[in-house]
Amino acid sequence: IAPPNTPQRVGKSERLNRILFDHARAMMKAREIPRRFWGFAILYAAYMRNLSIFPGTNKTRYELFFNKKPSYKNCLPFGCSVTY
Repeated sequence: IAPPNTPQRVGKSERLNRILFDHARAMMKAREIPRRFWGFAILYAAYMRNLSIFPGTNKTRYELFFNKKPSYKNCLPFGCSVTY
């Protein structure tokens, strides 16, 4: 048995962190974005993960949680210029 509060005890959350970090790293490297935008990359990776199809179903994670279709109007390529 692994000691409490170690990566071995919280395997599922550690795997999710790794997935999000890998996606964020890949997006930042592809667009050559400075490291100071790391937090935004993580948020965007989580946002896109929730809008993607959940394995074994034909629904997104958003649909499964809120029971309604998500809006994709905010889905822009990561690192693109935006104006308000």
